[in-house]
Amino acid sequence: MISPLIATKLSPIDPFNLDPTSDSGETLIPMMGHYQVAWPFTPIDQGDRTEFIGRWLGWFCDAPNGNVMHPSQMPEREIGGSWRRV
Repeated sequence: MISPLIATKLSPIDPFNLDPTSDSGETLIPMMGHYQVAWPFTPIDQGDRTEFIGRWLGWFCDAPNGNVMHPSQMPEREIGGSWRRV
């Protein structure tokens, strides 16, 4: 996501992906940057992928019906503790 303090819109989609460049690396620095992470880093349990698959299947099934809405806040989920100490 783009920092709410920056008056820029690069993508019609929030959150959006960044290619692995210095721009995406900026999201991991412990200070306010242009880009920010919208979701915490979430481990995928290799033995039980049920939660991961269920989340994505839910989004894919909701999308054609118009039930996927723009997030009401960004970051979309609490990111504290996933890598950054805030």
